[in-house]
Amino acid sequence: MIYVQGLYENRLNTIWDNCSASDIKNRGYCIESSLPKNGILFLGMNPSFKNGKDKNGNMFYPLLMTDKSNVGNHHNYWNKLLETAEKLGESQLCHHDLFFVRERNQATVLNLIDDAAWKEFFNEQLQMSEEIVKAAEPRIIVVVNAGVSNLIKAKHVFGFNPTPYWWEKLGVDMLQINGKNTPILFTGMLTGQRAIDNGTYNSLMWHIKFVLDNEEHYRKEQ
Repeated sequence: MIYVQGLYENRLNTIWDNCSASDIKNRGYCIESSLPKNGILFLGMNPSFKNGKDKNGNMFYPLLMTDKSNVGNHHNYWNKLLETAEKLGESQLCHHDLFFVRERNQATVLNLIDDAAWKEFFNEQLQMSEEIVKAAEPRIIVVVNAGVSNLIKAKHVFGFNPTPYWWEKLGVDMLQINGKNTPILFTGMLTGQRAIDNGTYNSLMWHIKFVLDNEEHYRKEQ
């Protein structure tokens, strides 16, 4: 288990202390309190924030996909992840956002990432995300956001390089994380107006199971 809060809380506080006065600073950050090792990792962009409903303040949330008291109380997205864990029969399904800012409009986040005034703020979060994900050593990474997919490919996050790492037999790109082959799947959002349809979702479930069923083979081919 990676105890994110114990390892990174002071660093996160420093990042937010150095942030310019803004709604983003006032809302605080939001991140999982811990992350299991060798889990199925779903990767998103950033936590949402609903004006008039959500309260300002830093948040560390528990995320155990087998515990219905911890999942599904905050957003439909968590309900879908719980459903996904049940479909896959996996207790070690977990979630991490690439950035920790609380903002509902992802276009706002994407516009700020390369803004000179905000670049360091977001780069520090990105570096932290890379450290956390590498420490967790997931069995597979499922990117459930088109914006995150584009960022990973453009900024070579996790050392992504599409040319040598495409595995035709499994239909996935393959990362090297701590010297281990780690498949990464790129798909769309699971909930919301731009969510993938039920057919695509069912195909995604099949694809994840297919890749994990072949884990022994791709782990051997380093």
